[in-house]
Amino acid sequence: MMEKHIVISVKNLSKMYKIYKGPKDLLKEVLFRKKYHEEFWALKNISFKVKRGEVLGIIGRNGAGKSTLLKILSGTLDKTSGTVKINGRVSAILELGTGFHPEYTGRENIYNGGMILGMSRKEIDRKINSIIEFTELEEFIDRPFKTYSDGMKTRLTFAVATAINPEVLIIDEALAAGDSFFINKCIQRITDLCQSGATVLIVSHNTFLLQRLCSRAILLEKGKIKVDGDPVKVCQEYEFSVMQDVSKKLKIENKTSGKKIWGSGPLKIKQVRVLDKKGKEKYSFVQGEDLTIRIFYETPKPINNPGIYCLFTRNDGVYAASFFSGETETYHPKINLGKIEKSGWFDIFWPKLHLGDGVFYITVGIFPEKNKSNSVLHVEPYHMHDKCYKLTVKRPDRPLQTLFDQEVKLKHCSNGK
Repeated sequence: MMEKHIVISVKNLSKMYKIYKGPKDLLKEVLFRKKYHEEFWALKNISFKVKRGEVLGIIGRNGAGKSTLLKILSGTLDKTSGTVKINGRVSAILELGTGFHPEYTGRENIYNGGMILGMSRKEIDRKINSIIEFTELEEFIDRPFKTYSDGMKTRLTFAVATAINPEVLIIDEALAAGDSFFINKCIQRITDLCQSGATVLIVSHNTFLLQRLCSRAILLEKGKIKVDGDPVKVCQEYEFSVMQDVSKKLKIENKTSGKKIWGSGPLKIKQVRVLDKKGKEKYSFVQGEDLTIRIFYETPKPINNPGIYCLFTRNDGVYAASFFSGETETYHPKINLGKIEKSGWFDIFWPKLHLGDGVFYITVGIFPEKNKSNSVLHVEPYHMHDKCYKLTVKRPDRPLQTLFDQEVKLKHCSNGK
């Protein structure tokens, strides 16, 4: 018997899918009673409990088992083994337009979806005006559902699913298509439901949303619970995992993709690496980390004081930050590198990276020694690697996407006593 304050109890839950190479293998397995499939375990012996009034966030990579878990909890998918106990009426939003007919109007779908969720027609009659008011779709409510945008579908789906005052609300990425204003309304609705005793499970890749909304979070990885606890720590663990994978992919991409390279020589760029503060090659950074761009060079003859150039360009074409060692007109101190011979490397050190969220391309170049009359943009480089290297930057804890974060100080002066 479940404890009174426990609404959901999951114990040793597993789900296995049989993967066949083709329809013939399924037929042969039935006829010959021999295994012709591979086993894929979407969930493997997971256990957890959810208390009444708790908002539990579930996060993980694609294929981690999140949607499979929610489908089992909502009763739309059978488990392979384990036990699931839910104490209360469940309302689930597993995809946009759950239970809605594309040819019906929004108004007709309120009745259609509401009755599927267990409301009577009289109950819907009493609530339909408040549902429409919540969606703010008054001028569209009598148009076919198929003409709605994803954001409009989100509004109607969420409004109907929460109108029944569910004891357990399950949401699978349904808020992803909503605008920020409507998401705030949804958050307030979820908060009100929880204060009245409801329990909410929400799957999302939006770490800011989960940290703002949830009292607890679970990180799923390959069908198992990796972390269960404080949403901030769980989301940080998830983002770290994603960044590691992105960095590995970008490392391969940066070495195999076609590159725009030119220059008059003789000083050549042989290799470029992006390094973290420990000197490890890395292509995914969190704002505030130290970053070093290491440029390996080779030259058959001595070169006097070349200019070292670096440019960050965001993937929408905006120039984000630049450096040129031979420039005297900027705030960068002029650097005399002396005579360069044979081979070696240059390190361009970017302390406490200020770049904001985004994907950035790195251009590096080596130029002849700059004289006063020539701009770097009007001199043929010895060697140039133009946007040949890509990295991502993540801005921690803050959702606003800006190009960079400038250090700011605030002072307050008061004339009052």
